[in-house]
Amino acid sequence: SSGPTGFVHMPFTNHRLVRSLQRVQSDLLSCDGRLERGIVAAERLHMTIATLRLETLEEAGKAMAVINSSSDLLWRFLPRYLSLTFAGVQSFSGRVVDAAPLETARLRQLSTALLERLRAANLKIVGNHEVLAPHVTLFRMTKVLQTSVGLVPNSHWAKHSETWLGEQACEELR
Repeated sequence: SSGPTGFVHMPFTNHRLVRSLQRVQSDLLSCDGRLERGIVAAERLHMTIATLRLETLEEAGKAMAVINSSSDLLWRFLPRYLSLTFAGVQSFSGRVVDAAPLETARLRQLSTALLERLRAANLKIVGNHEVLAPHVTLFRMTKVLQTSVGLVPNSHWAKHSETWLGEQACEELR
C-alpha cells in the first residue's frame, strides 16, 4: 500500500469537547447502529495536521525528531492564548463524518510549514491535499461496512451541521 502509515496530530484534552463529539457519534448510531464499527473511539479523537508514509524505524525516529523540534511553528501560527473552536459537523462523500475548526487559515499555515520541515528531512508526505482541510474524524466508513450499509445519509448528521461543539487549546503536536 502507498497510503499513510503515520501522522502528525494535535491531541484533544478538553473533556467537554470530547463529550460533545461523542454526542454527535451517539446520534449517528441512533440512526443506524451498524455504523458502530466506523466510530472513532473517544481516546483516539484528535486533529490531523499532516500524514506521512514511514517505512522504517529510522524514518519514524526522524519524523519524531522533526515534530519534537517544531513547537516553534505551533506557537507561531497558533499562539498559546488561542483555542480552536469546533462548530458544525460535515460529511465527505458519505464515507467520513467530521467536525472542523473555525481557524482553518492558521492551521493551513502550520501544516504547510511543518510539511516543509518533514520534506527537508527526506520523509515521504502522502495523503495531504493541496489545501489542508483540518478536521477531527468522528466516523470513517470501512470497505466492509460500506458493503452492508452503503453511504451515511446526510440526515444522520445534518442536525449538527451548525452545532457549537467546543474549544481546544493548542497545546502540542504529536
